[in-house]
Amino acid sequence: MPPMSEAAPLPQPGDAEPKPKQTGAIPLWIRLPRPGTRCPYTGLSRGTMIELVLPCPVNGHRPPVRSVCLRKRGAQRGIRLVNGESLADYLDRLADEQASGDQLHIAPVEKRECNLRSMSRRHPTIERPGEV
Repeated sequence: MPPMSEAAPLPQPGDAEPKPKQTGAIPLWIRLPRPGTRCPYTGLSRGTMIELVLPCPVNGHRPPVRSVCLRKRGAQRGIRLVNGESLADYLDRLADEQASGDQLHIAPVEKRECNLRSMSRRHPTIERPGEV
């Protein structure tokens, strides 16, 4: 009788989260990385991803990447999910612009003002420049 192959041990509570297999494909929706960590698919920090998905002075109040916030009715906090296809398209456009010598036009800001908590509370009612 052939020897039995050993099965992989099941994850236990408290174990570190398993790292996704790098297949080169970005999933359709990516959860923002935890503070102090980076996105396992792009290597971007949480702060950089927030600047890409929330309206703030860094992106001219026009986020270049789509995202959604999953939140239960009446809840103050939710889970921010970034659209992987939109993020990949943005990174591809950025790479093409840099390869052609054009630079992405982002206004310099002295103080970083993209804060997920403060922006998500105000997100539906943010007044954008030029709108009445």
